[in-house]
Amino acid sequence: MNSPTVLDVPRGPLLGPVLGRVVRFYCARAEMDIDQLSDAVLVTDALAARVWDHAIEGRVRIAVSATAGRVTLDIGPLAEGGPGRLLEATTMSSLGSILTTLADATSLSHRPEGDHLQIELART
Repeated sequence: MNSPTVLDVPRGPLLGPVLGRVVRFYCARAEMDIDQLSDAVLVTDALAARVWDHAIEGRVRIAVSATAGRVTLDIGPLAEGGPGRLLEATTMSSLGSILTTLADATSLSHRPEGDHLQIELART
């Protein structure tokens, strides 16, 4: 379960369905319950809806991996400042950012190729 699945998707309608299926597979491997799986699906839906505004050259790269009880998504490279703006773009007035509310952890990193957002979903 240590090797990530890397999605490198051009702008278009495929990101949501493909990312959702990949993340559901990894959640099953991490033995997450149905509530955690539902949260993961909402996270992937929010990502697919908002990530394009922060993509570089119309492509999105997402690496999905799992360890015991944990699924990690590494989204990037994104435009400079893109991870923070992506978190803001998924905000709902009563809930805050969908990504930070449903994820167990989020972090931003700066790398030579661009900024990245990491999202961790954990089995409780």
